[in-house]
Amino acid sequence: MVFVVLGGLWLLPESRSDKGIPIDLVSAVLSATAIMPVIYAIKVFAHDGPTVLSSVSLLAGIAAGGVFLRRQRALTAPLIDIDLFKRPAFT
Repeated sequence: MVFVVLGGLWLLPESRSDKGIPIDLVSAVLSATAIMPVIYAIKVFAHDGPTVLSSVSLLAGIAAGGVFLRRQRALTAPLIDIDLFKRPAFT
């Protein structure tokens, strides 16, 4: 992982936004809060079958994903432009 980060720093050019919009940390946390419980639930479902904890984790991840999507649609400068998924070339 260290080589990947160092290689990225060396190979990838720095890009800065001309708009000067700060990073939306709330959206980043919501994204991680949506993804990690869903992945956990899928892994537990595959290994042990459905459990109470994995089911609650799945529901919590889906709920956080819904909040994330609603937030992205409301922001003027979203972390991810949700409307891109409507374009066949993008999806």
